Amino acid sequence: MEKNNYINYNIIISLIIILLPFISFLILEHNSFLTIGDRLDESHVLLKLQAQNLTNKELSGYFPQTVGGVKKHKDLVFSPILILFILFPPFTAEIINKLFISLIAYFGMLILLL
Repeated sequence: MEKNNYINYNIIISLIIILLPFISFLILEHNSFLTIGDRLDESHVLLKLQAQNLTNKELSGYFPQTVGGVKKHKDLVFSPILILFILFPPFTAEIINKLFISLIAYFGMLILLL
């Protein structure tokens, strides 16, 4: 029984530490600095464009929102991050995505170590 309490306290403390960097996004909201990360900006724009044009069937292979249009990729399919971009504004979708990545990484390592 003592070992379970120790593990529960460690999980709670770890979750607080994981959520600590996200406090700045809650306080500053859109004035905070958001790094896009390894996706190198292009996929962020493509996800936003695909989420905006999801129901538009008359597009002929290009997203018209940019100058000259951006060519659609055939490998862009429904993914969890695209669903986030459909449901939320881009800033909120990025924050939720970063939170999911942090939590999945933590619990994956926790399962590996237990």
